[in-house]
Amino acid sequence: MIQDNYNSELLDIAMENTYLLLTDKNKFHETFHDVDQFIVAFDLEKTNVNFNKIVQNLIEHFIEKEEYEKCAELVKLTGESKNNLLQFLKNIE
Repeated sequence: MIQDNYNSELLDIAMENTYLLLTDKNKFHETFHDVDQFIVAFDLEKTNVNFNKIVQNLIEHFIEKEEYEKCAELVKLTGESKNNLLQFLKNIE
């Protein structure tokens, strides 16, 4: 039970961090103050990150949490946001 709560909490943090970065609500240095907080909802080591799948997963997560405003923002993501993700990935290599 404690492990399930911990895993759920980590998932919430990862989804929130990813949402903040993709929607430009926070910049990287504002979201992650130290290495322990560096949790996002995709594998940083993969070179073929599927942007649409990440957004889809975020939307499903926030629907479950009934955070519909975040879902609406994620639906609006444009090619510019996709470019932001690609730039973000390049910057952390």
